Amino acid sequence: MCQAIARYVANGMRGSAHIQKSSSANLAALRLGSFCKSLEVAGRVQTPHDAAPLLAWIEGDYARVLTMLTAECENSLNVVRG
Repeated sequence: MCQAIARYVANGMRGSAHIQKSSSANLAALRLGSFCKSLEVAGRVQTPHDAAPLLAWIEGDYARVLTMLTAECENSLNVVRG
């Protein structure tokens, strides 16, 4: 039963990481995508215990990317407004 739960968690983690990896690539957030790829691999090989440090890196880099994208959007709006 514990193995089944671990597989279920690992599969969910893998799927979520895959989606985030693809989204990161679309935004040219390469470092974030790389962290997500590592998390996806951890889910694929069913080693969810590797997730904690990866999640910390993903959260930190996500915050960095969000800040940069927000600034870029604000700059674009200022250009449009003239």
